[in-house]
Amino acid sequence: MQRYTHDEIWFEIPREIESRLARLLPAQIKYVCNDAEATAVPLRKLTSPKRDSGVKWFDVERMSCILDGLESGSALPPIELHRHPNTKRLLVRDGFHRYYLSTAAGLSDIPCREYPYFDIRETQLPN
Repeated sequence: MQRYTHDEIWFEIPREIESRLARLLPAQIKYVCNDAEATAVPLRKLTSPKRDSGVKWFDVERMSCILDGLESGSALPPIELHRHPNTKRLLVRDGFHRYYLSTAAGLSDIPCREYPYFDIRETQLPN
């Protein structure tokens, strides 16, 4: 199993997916997306998402569906980002599997949409 790294985060792609990923040669710099409001952002400008402890890193079935889209050129949804108000870093809010598969496939850009920053840990919940 090959180890990949991005933004100082090491990750391994499940063997079932890795064998298919090895056959995929990126013919473009980003995957196909039909969302007119999405913009292509270089992967190097994003902060790698991290999973909370106890959460499985990758779901093989989900990765297989995304890889089907990459292989066939079918449109996939953009990942969702938000910009941290203090550091101004772009953080992946949704799209963990698309992000890591794009990184492992060697794509340079990824379709994204930016949303207002929200951190549940900083939110006061009513009693």
